[in-house]
Amino acid sequence: MKLLIDGAVFSQSQDQKVLDFWQQLIPRLILRLRGAEIYYLNRNSDLDFPDITTLHNLYAPSVDFSLSALEDRRLACLCRDLQIDVFISTYNTSAGSGVKTLFIDIDNFLDVNNSDDLTIISSLQRSLRFTSSYLAIYQETVKNLQKYVNLPSDNIQVIYTNSTHPIDWITVANFVAKSTIKLTQYQLTKELAHIHLAEEEATQAEALQLRKQVYGGETYQNYQLSASYQIEQKIKSI
Repeated sequence: MKLLIDGAVFSQSQDQKVLDFWQQLIPRLILRLRGAEIYYLNRNSDLDFPDITTLHNLYAPSVDFSLSALEDRRLACLCRDLQIDVFISTYNTSAGSGVKTLFIDIDNFLDVNNSDDLTIISSLQRSLRFTSSYLAIYQETVKNLQKYVNLPSDNIQVIYTNSTHPIDWITVANFVAKSTIKLTQYQLTKELAHIHLAEEEATQAEALQLRKQVYGGETYQNYQLSASYQIEQKIKSI
């Protein structure tokens, strides 16, 4: 199994609770997925997890959410290049329909009614529409899911029914590891595959238009050749 984790949260979020969640989960998850090839996309210039020697560390700039459709296309290409089986984002990024995505909702992450950052909301919505399996830490967060995508009940998992329940990291890490492994064997329903296909077409069209606006006609014409991150530029020798 090959897993790609996008560490975007560490260059985007100021919420210490969210940062602590991923700092606690990722090392435990990697330990439980021993034997898998795990790629980690650092969005800072330094390693987010320098003590984990089994990670394949990649590098990319911090996400510009005003260009999130382009970001999706780059991540989709990266997943194809690396033959990734499962993609996990730590902060609202997506990687297209060609890879199975596990969306982990930490603490009412989908309740964005009070957010004024429409670019992040748009990227969040795209991420959900590309989701293969949705994992909520707390039951309360599930109520917001149907605003964005109609996932089959079998694709929705909850760890704790009550948000006052303290997080047990062994339980959470085991749950995420099992969900990740299960996804590698999962076959999309026709309904979900249709949602993914529609989103793929919409994202591709938006990305092409953005690239033309931002980078000009010549780059636009060579889009398919330049859409992916250059992996060799992101693999950094330590």
